[in-house]
Amino acid sequence: MFIAMYTIVYGGMQASQANQWGPDIGKGIKSALRIFQIMEKPTQINAIDDIPGSIKCDRESFAGKIEFRNVWFRYPTRLQEWIFRGLNLTI
Repeated sequence: MFIAMYTIVYGGMQASQANQWGPDIGKGIKSALRIFQIMEKPTQINAIDDIPGSIKCDRESFAGKIEFRNVWFRYPTRLQEWIFRGLNLTI
């Protein structure tokens, strides 16, 4: 009898704890569906196939760079811990 009572009480507690994540799971599913819709959207840039009308990247004629100068970053929840302090990076 004690095992049955323990099982009922413990099972009820676990069910109520699992229920609290329902809204977050729903938001996660909705966000994932939106991300997949964006990923499946066709683009004009196609570096692999020779499709008429598409823009193709050519390694020999490609020029440009990405540059970060004096980047400082920290998470809003951890204001004392800096992730980047004066980061300079050129790619």
